[in-house]
Amino acid sequence: MKRWLWILPLLLLPVAAFAQGAPSPNVEPPTLRLLALAYEPQADREVIATVDPATGGITPFGAGISGCCSTPVLDAALDTAGNRYFAVLTKNGESTPRLMHFDTQSGQAGVSEPLTITLPVSATDTMTAAFEINYLAYDPTAMQLLALAFAPQTLTMRAVTIDPATAVVSPLGEALDGCCTPLSFDAAYDSSGRRLFVVMQRYDGGSQPRLLTISGASGEVTGDVPITGTLAVDHLAYAAGDDILWALVNDPQNDAQRLAQINIDTGAVTPVGEGVERCCALLLPADAALNAVRGELVAPMIDISDPQVDDLPHFFRYSLASGALLSRAPVDPNYDLHYIAWQPLPELPEPPEQDKSLFLPLLQR
Repeated sequence: MKRWLWILPLLLLPVAAFAQGAPSPNVEPPTLRLLALAYEPQADREVIATVDPATGGITPFGAGISGCCSTPVLDAALDTAGNRYFAVLTKNGESTPRLMHFDTQSGQAGVSEPLTITLPVSATDTMTAAFEINYLAYDPTAMQLLALAFAPQTLTMRAVTIDPATAVVSPLGEALDGCCTPLSFDAAYDSSGRRLFVVMQRYDGGSQPRLLTISGASGEVTGDVPITGTLAVDHLAYAAGDDILWALVNDPQNDAQRLAQINIDTGAVTPVGEGVERCCALLLPADAALNAVRGELVAPMIDISDPQVDDLPHFFRYSLASGALLSRAPVDPNYDLHYIAWQPLPELPEPPEQDKSLFLPLLQR
């Protein structure tokens, strides 16, 4: 009997260790993380980072891009499947923007040559034009970046594609008729339906903002409806699972920043919740980020609610269910925040089950 009693603890050790190392069934592993592109003044570099929206902490990874950057574009674009975060940024001392990408796993970054575009000016002639990109999205179907660009020489707005591999900018369809001044600080893209949603104002002198739906396949305007009511649309985000266009809107009656839904077909704006009064000044160009899994929208904005406190950028988290403010946390002061996006995390493999029957013959002796 004494001959094998000392073996028993060793036989049970793997089972106990496995039980201790297994994740608790009551603790859900995170399914998304919040990414950011930000400028780090102390190191004079543009970095990719993770964000804790509850505390405002920013944690960079990778070496980033030195001597960079200013942000002429209202939003950036995340390629979820390819683990790439794209932005059109301008290096310090330059005037022409470049396409930059950041690997969301390693943090490795790349920079293109300065961007140019060739536009048709007649049936036979083209011109190389300067242009300004307003909105940016990633189209996984074409594996191309989709953007809205304004050409000052022709005073036209049009959809364009940007090849992520070569940074070649190409017109997509015809120029948009009599269009437009951007009003919202970011666009929203339905990648499965290939629809780009933007809030714009036409050049015809009318004061009514409009919701435009632009095809990511052809560049044509497939929807053009007026935004109803007096609420100014500041941010857009699209929830694919529910086919809902979310927005952050400013209510002039009490200067409140409120969560809202916009009807894609009619442009009707329906506020959700009372929002936050006397808030906020917009932070350009930090776009909002929707987390449908956790039911929240995060928007970096400048908190002006307390006249006794300095106006500083904060992360505002809104509940999609109630529109209530979940938290507001100051943005890490060591960084100038530029863009944010939620990235789905890869699913963790299930831990293998240990076959305890291997120990039964010994334990039953």
